[in-house]
Amino acid sequence: MSAARLILLGTTVFIIALLATLPAPRLLAPLQTPGLQFFGIEGSLTSGHVHGITSRNRPLLENLSWQLSPLQLLMVKLGYEITGEAAGANPGEVFTARVSLSPLGRWTVRDFKGVLSLQSLGTMAGQTYLPLEGQAQLDLGELSWKQDQSLTAQGSLRLADLRWTLAQTPLPLGDYEAVITPEGDDLDVKINALSGPLEVLGEARYKADRSYELHLQLRPKTGADPVLQNLLRTLGNPDHQAWYHLRRNGKF
Repeated sequence: MSAARLILLGTTVFIIALLATLPAPRLLAPLQTPGLQFFGIEGSLTSGHVHGITSRNRPLLENLSWQLSPLQLLMVKLGYEITGEAAGANPGEVFTARVSLSPLGRWTVRDFKGVLSLQSLGTMAGQTYLPLEGQAQLDLGELSWKQDQSLTAQGSLRLADLRWTLAQTPLPLGDYEAVITPEGDDLDVKINALSGPLEVLGEARYKADRSYELHLQLRPKTGADPVLQNLLRTLGNPDHQAWYHLRRNGKF
């Protein structure tokens, strides 16, 4: 290890040792804005707990705990092992992850694993009602970002036991998977059905300018519920191979 790196490591450890004695409410105070609020802050920089986090008065996270990871200091990074729950999560819907912050301001989340009901996911997104039931299972190997720079991510999202709730009885839709991979400065997402009454093929792209494009192809399998077939017709007319197409684009 070079002398410059040793000096930087020693300085970082010294600063963290000083900050570790400060209470967490004082450390998190600069992060609080009208759009982001913390409630029930306990502990210190090395170990602590937040009872609730809201974004623009919308519940976001609950029972967030952190523990400093000393090994990250050897790479001149501030790293933590964290656990928490999404706002409104059901019992057992806990997520875990390793989070680090580099001296250059890049945040990195690794090994994020969690299960979340679609209702809880809707609450986080500000949707008080979704006509869907099921579970979202997120497994991210890595998610990294820095202000004014492109987002990178790699992992998968599964929607399990998906059901449409506007039918007279909940309509089973099956299981689906989205696989996220980096492609240059963009994120490429491949979507497919794992089981259920629908064939689904799709692709989405999230670009460095925060714009996105989505194209889904859907068609009912033989013997699919007539209610499902009527629901697909709301997307327009199918092509000559009986695929219905859903296209969306926009910007986050």
